Amino acid sequence: MTGDAEFMSNDCITNGLYKVIADYYPIIMGRPSIGKNGKGVIVVDPDNLCMPDIAELSVKLPAEHFFETCNYKNGDTVKFFNLRKFFRESGISALPEATFSHDHSAAIVRLIRFKDSPYVVLYVSLPHVIFDGTAIAAFLNNWAECTRNLDNPEYKLKYPPVNDRKVVRDYFDTVTAIEPPHTKHFKDLGAESLVKVPSSVIAALLLAAPDIPAFEEQHLLHFTAEKLEQLRQD
Repeated sequence: MTGDAEFMSNDCITNGLYKVIADYYPIIMGRPSIGKNGKGVIVVDPDNLCMPDIAELSVKLPAEHFFETCNYKNGDTVKFFNLRKFFRESGISALPEATFSHDHSAAIVRLIRFKDSPYVVLYVSLPHVIFDGTAIAAFLNNWAECTRNLDNPEYKLKYPPVNDRKVVRDYFDTVTAIEPPHTKHFKDLGAESLVKVPSSVIAALLLAAPDIPAFEEQHLLHFTAEKLEQLRQD
């Protein structure tokens, strides 16, 4: 038995995705091309759409099997999902990444359910050529908003995205660019001041650096059982 299929059902997730793409993000169904000015553009051709790749996967282990707990000296306890263990033991060795090469989709979605577990993984891959970090966060929120309101065909997003590039260009025309401070800092150092580090020890130095968070802290979202139950009720 897998997790409750009614919670974040495949149909609901898919219909919400198609609605938000059709109404607000048609660029996701476009394909890269060269514009008249010689620059790269994304062209949305109704006769040659790049359709999203959506699939549902089942894991024959409970989600809790992949949870691990890390205890810190200050008494804090962090529970995290061990992604390496997941790929090693779940039967899913890798997940596809969105790319325009070989006619692959520009939007890849995998809904992963676990045996006897209420947890659900929603894996989303979108190309950086379309989204940066801020834009993809807004896209996920808008997708969720559309999904919650599927019963209302006339529903419109409260804060829809702005797809007119002219708005962005006009804004930057009013801004005076400044050189980032850290760039000037390194220029002032001069080549003779830089410490030469052998390539063989670069990886070890990076891993040992104190400002790099531990692997178990490198997660974007963590939902507790209580929060999942709240989502179900909402």
